[in-house]
Amino acid sequence: MMRRILASLALASTSLICVGQITVNGIMDESSYQVVGSFTSGRNGFGSDNTLNKIYYYTDNTNIYVGISGALTSNDNIVLFFNFSGYAGRGNNPLAGSGSCGTGVFRTSSTPGDYGLDGAIMDMDVDFALAFNEGNSSSNFYTDAARYGTTSIMACGYLGNTSNQSGSSASFNAGGVFGGTGNITVAYRNTYNDTYNNTHGIEFSIPISAFAGVDNTQSVQFFAIITNASGFMSNETIPGDPGASNLGNDANLSSISGQDFFTDFKSLPINLTYFSGQVKGRRVHLSWSTASEQHNDYMAIERSAEGVRWQELGRVPGAGAITEPQHYAFIDEKPLPGLNYYRLRQVDYDGATTYHKVISVHMEPYATGEAPIRLYPSPARHVLQVIFDSPPLQPTGLYLYNAQGQLLQRLAVAAGAEQMQCEVAHLPRGMYFVRIEGIPQVLSFFKD
Repeated sequence: MMRRILASLALASTSLICVGQITVNGIMDESSYQVVGSFTSGRNGFGSDNTLNKIYYYTDNTNIYVGISGALTSNDNIVLFFNFSGYAGRGNNPLAGSGSCGTGVFRTSSTPGDYGLDGAIMDMDVDFALAFNEGNSSSNFYTDAARYGTTSIMACGYLGNTSNQSGSSASFNAGGVFGGTGNITVAYRNTYNDTYNNTHGIEFSIPISAFAGVDNTQSVQFFAIITNASGFMSNETIPGDPGASNLGNDANLSSISGQDFFTDFKSLPINLTYFSGQVKGRRVHLSWSTASEQHNDYMAIERSAEGVRWQELGRVPGAGAITEPQHYAFIDEKPLPGLNYYRLRQVDYDGATTYHKVISVHMEPYATGEAPIRLYPSPARHVLQVIFDSPPLQPTGLYLYNAQGQLLQRLAVAAGAEQMQCEVAHLPRGMYFVRIEGIPQVLSFFKD
């Protein structure tokens, strides 16, 4: 019996102040993606030079981003199948059906067993597919595509060649095969290894509009497999375990008991429509809104000084499952001096985690418009007291000028200082000025 568990696309368009947008370069940034499937069987029917590791997924509600970490060799292929919830594909039927195709692993024949995929039956309703291969080269990387319908394969074709295996991306028209409009951007990095480069491999982005009959209200699931050039199927898949032997030609995955050859349920449970930060006084006020939520237990607010190492600041309870817009707020009471990077980490009731895009907020050493210091007494005779109503967030300096604007002295001010004393007994009688580095205000006092 056909089983399907769907990974949701986000539903609403986003309006984010973002940094660190996904760059398609063959290295998957795990803070930007969901891992929707992993290679767990340990099968190695095509040898150690052909490897699958993980399937990564993200959508910004306009484009789908997918990564497959792993490696290829020779003319073997990694084939990725899609199933969209609102599109009717092959169901529990042989992939080619009554249609014909002459491209790569999607080739069809009237003779059973000539090719590996035309008579294959998947464990999900296959709608579209992509096949990637090196073409027996160390400097090329090819992409083929296929679209399926209820009765047969509807279209197939060669999309293009990145002409490198070092992560430089190239874009090709995908809508011509998939029935919609838009280009796919593909990159491949052939430096995968299990220890150091286990996020390297195939990465691509494609607009949802490239898929005929698909929109961003639908859901998607994936299945990946390594095949040879004619579609002969290995036993290396994500997910599932086909067994000790390679699957061969025209395999029926739906007949293998106890295995699900499609990704588990993974969603983008909150559809973020807005995320911003604003400096107010010495604090950063964060706010965000969602159009709808699924399984949303809570959202953790994380901060970083450089966008790499993250610290959790706090948590805000989610609304669970709701289709009404929700509005949230959080205050960072002690932001860092300079740039502060913020992101939301959304956590499901089952512990599944999704990271949302990053925003940046710049915090001056003193917030604009404040008068952060007071001077007394004035007139001063021996010692001038400097009181910091807003202690500096980082080490800074105090500058002392005479009435002619000449700099007389610079004193170091420690981060967090609340007050300091300045010896002024040696100064001649008259008017003097004090300025703190990083703020526009200039304060004055009279030396008696």
